[in-house]
Amino acid sequence: MTYSITYQTDGGVITTYSGIVTDHDIISCAKERTESPDTLKEFKYFLSDFTDVNEFNVSSNAIKTIAHLTVQASKANKNLIIVVIVPTDLEYGMSRMWAVYSDESNLKLHMARTKEEALEYLNEQL
Repeated sequence: MTYSITYQTDGGVITTYSGIVTDHDIISCAKERTESPDTLKEFKYFLSDFTDVNEFNVSSNAIKTIAHLTVQASKANKNLIIVVIVPTDLEYGMSRMWAVYSDESNLKLHMARTKEEALEYLNEQL
């Protein structure tokens, strides 16, 4: 598994990716975080950190799939904040694609290059 999910006491969910990330990894993780609408209502934010990723082998089809899951999640929790730490140009570009495909969710989606930038944005929103 190239990701770990940590549930925070403040209502946050932090996902840390590492090594080689594939379509399977990113879709499995998205499904795991969004599979229960009842649980989704309790979350305040998702923070996904791609800082430790060595290879990002994720297709545009996988991005569309996780965007669809994001839209579905927004129906259960309209106040969810999603912040993604994407230090490389490829990861940043793919996350922008995800944000465009997720537009109808009307969630607060933010892409940051560093953890500091991500946490600053998150703290402003909470």
